Amino acid sequence: MKRRSDHGMRTAGAVAGILGVFIAFALAPYLGARMRAAYPTDRDLFWPLLLYVWAAAAPGFGALYNYFRVCEEIRRDNSFSRENVKSLRAIFRLLLAMSAMLLAGAVALVALRQRHPTVTLLLLMGAAASALVAVLANALSQLIKRAAELKDENDLTI
Repeated sequence: MKRRSDHGMRTAGAVAGILGVFIAFALAPYLGARMRAAYPTDRDLFWPLLLYVWAAAAPGFGALYNYFRVCEEIRRDNSFSRENVKSLRAIFRLLLAMSAMLLAGAVALVALRQRHPTVTLLLLMGAAASALVAVLANALSQLIKRAAELKDENDLTI
């Protein structure tokens, strides 16, 4: 049963990674090229916005790397470990940075009075979602930290 849950966790992470790569490196350039053709006055924004998408995706890929580190510790039957606490804290920081970048992008679009309110709304939703996952990762890191401390105490008890 443990193998099946580990496999499911890894599969979910792989799907998230593949989806992230597809969105950042296939869908975003495709949609950017279509918008550049539809709005010739905004042609100069193609590369800056594409670089922004890639920069905003980078913390997500870093968080995913740390997620796989947590999966590996769980596979080793070392769930309540200091390594998992470090990985979960890294996920917290990375997703908080991603949330801030997405929020800054939404504010910049509003300040520039862009004609794409859907993009602004998507950025705000992404910022909220990444902030929520960051907060959950932080809470889980505190829980794992306490469990690791209890485990260490129990290991010292005869």
